[in-house]
Amino acid sequence: MVTTIAVACGLGFMHASADDVTNVIPRTDEFNISKVNPLQYTYVHESLSHLGGWQGAAYAAAIPNDAKGTDPKTGNSYVSEWMPDPGLEYFIWQAAFADKYKTAESFFANFSKNDLKDLESLYSEMGPQNAGTDSNPKPSQYYMALMGMNSLEGLQYATNLKQINLDPNAAVSAAAFGTGTKNGNSWDISALKNLNQLQSVMIQMFSINDVSALANKPNLTNLSLTYNQIADLSPLATNKGNKGLNLKTGFNHQHISFGTGYFAGQCRYGCSNVVYDSVLYHQGSGIRQFTGQGV
Repeated sequence: MVTTIAVACGLGFMHASADDVTNVIPRTDEFNISKVNPLQYTYVHESLSHLGGWQGAAYAAAIPNDAKGTDPKTGNSYVSEWMPDPGLEYFIWQAAFADKYKTAESFFANFSKNDLKDLESLYSEMGPQNAGTDSNPKPSQYYMALMGMNSLEGLQYATNLKQINLDPNAAVSAAAFGTGTKNGNSWDISALKNLNQLQSVMIQMFSINDVSALANKPNLTNLSLTYNQIADLSPLATNKGNKGLNLKTGFNHQHISFGTGYFAGQCRYGCSNVVYDSVLYHQGSGIRQFTGQGV
């Protein structure tokens, strides 16, 4: 039941009369997106220049597909120049190439863009995320890499990728952060833009706010982006004719930060969190009653 309905109108909001609402949910100050913890500082997206050995997109694209080891020009690992997010590096290694490269040293010495050409599926398995037991879960390095990575940059070389499923282990999140609905940092999925073999994309409980990379995917038949920060789904209209793809599901519980909101009526119920059509909007600066005074 929607308890408080906020509708954008001009420069402010219209607020339902307090006498008209039912099943009131009291306001709380809790929200699972932290503004303090470095993990999940989600509304500030830094450029890739602060990651790894990133020298820029042009430099990364020019690295030969078979380049391995250390770049003599920079002294950086080639891998870190075209896949600059260390969280993604570790996750890719453990999730898909741990059998081929037994150690991190072997991975960084031998992994190249060519390795990704044969990758068809990338999954975040639940088991490896837990370094403890079922009754006493603890985050593993695999889990922290999954949660901490910001960008999928470098995955564009997986030209035969058909399935990607990134989903944090809720039990581990609850043990590590006190909530099973803790979102990971990953927000940049632009690397998926030209991966037109994609059939299934399930990236849940992260920080995505731009879905344009998933436009024009002729083979996409399964899509779930729940618990992200998506306000604009219009790029996905290019896929509405895809057989079997249901664009009416898979987008609930989006977290969207607004500035201060102003309401014409009294604000006595749930004024910090406004629930509208199963989407949780968080007012980062709170909501104040509009008094007609200049602001």
